[in-house]
Amino acid sequence: MIILKKKLLVLTLVLSGLALAADPLTIPADQPICRIYSLIQTIGTIVAVIMLAYSGFQLMSATDLVDRKKAKNMLMYTILGLVIIWLAPLIIQYITQSTTC
Repeated sequence: MIILKKKLLVLTLVLSGLALAADPLTIPADQPICRIYSLIQTIGTIVAVIMLAYSGFQLMSATDLVDRKKAKNMLMYTILGLVIIWLAPLIIQYITQSTTC
């Protein structure tokens, strides 16, 4: 099992090195993939705002600890989802040294 983990680590490092050594990727903002991502980001943000309001209401109206814990988890995962949606392009730009939409 340890050998498999070491091989996987070496493969990951080699592939990431190859990705960083390649020419920078340039994706113009008018490409369909950029429009699709923008749409997903917008819809995800709207749904997250609704989920934040709902989980806040659930947290305020919870009477027992189990309901409060469910509401807190919903709140936490909604915020985590928002962070992922909004930071994904920056992380990709940092890793690939590219200019994307």
